[in-house]
Amino acid sequence: MRPLGIVLAGIAALYFGREILIPLAFACILSFLLTAPVSGLQKLGLGRLPAVGMVVGLALSAAAGAGWVVGTQLLEIAKDLPLYRLNIHNKLEYIRTNKKGSLGRVASSLNEIQEEISGPSPAPPPAPPSKTRAGGSSKGKAPTEVQVVQQPKDYLEYFTV
Repeated sequence: MRPLGIVLAGIAALYFGREILIPLAFACILSFLLTAPVSGLQKLGLGRLPAVGMVVGLALSAAAGAGWVVGTQLLEIAKDLPLYRLNIHNKLEYIRTNKKGSLGRVASSLNEIQEEISGPSPAPPPAPPSKTRAGGSSKGKAPTEVQVVQQPKDYLEYFTV
């Protein structure tokens, strides 16, 4: 019981401390990544402070460049969104109307499922057969065979052969 409490306390500490721990972990990873270039520049004869300044400046400019590229692409997509919307609509309409091929079969299957889900409520179940005297059956039908199946005690038993 004690190890379980320790594990749960550790998980709770990580959960509630995530606002501090995530940036701290990111800073540690970034420092490990940038240590090698700083050491390389120091071996070339640069002092520690200029080497750190150059590597940090290069890392910040790379991050700013990546942000600029992503930002301009997002703006371009947002500008062309009405064209994409029409294209997507046309493709979906083609799939709905074209019943040939695998996509047509998938679309018709999805339409059938949608109709089953949203369709009218199913008919009420038939009335149970009338009871006859012991040992007999109604209208000559054989009784339904029943099998008793043991439920697994553990979910892992579902995956065993």
